[in-house]
Amino acid sequence: MFTWKYIALPEDELLHLLTQCRRVLSNNDLSFQDLDTGITQFLSMPLRRTGLVQVPPNGKFDIHIDTGKSALAINIPLENCEDSTTSFWESSVPPIPSKTPNGYTFSTYDKNFCKKIAEYTLDRPILLNTSVPHEVIK
Repeated sequence: MFTWKYIALPEDELLHLLTQCRRVLSNNDLSFQDLDTGITQFLSMPLRRTGLVQVPPNGKFDIHIDTGKSALAINIPLENCEDSTTSFWESSVPPIPSKTPNGYTFSTYDKNFCKKIAEYTLDRPILLNTSVPHEVIK
């Protein structure tokens, strides 16, 4: 089962995306939100969504799976990510449906019924499988 992999991205496209994301950053504490960067293509492919995941210092986003049409995502460190880790888990129990305060759906897991299977540090771009339970810790 694929969980994650560090990836190399063309420097010009990466810098353009980072610049556009910083331009439209919101000043809030929402854990997940869409960013309207105006970018519709990335790596010569249609870009479905540009999202921002925020985890405060010493904070975490508990074990969850993302819901939606796509199981793959590219995570790119934007600011203060050098100490951010994402752990992947397997679970023996079904997930619990949930929503963020701004209405995005996801499903959570009880850590007592989970076993860690992989981990990465977000110090460069990665490709990850959002359908595998994962936890973000800052």
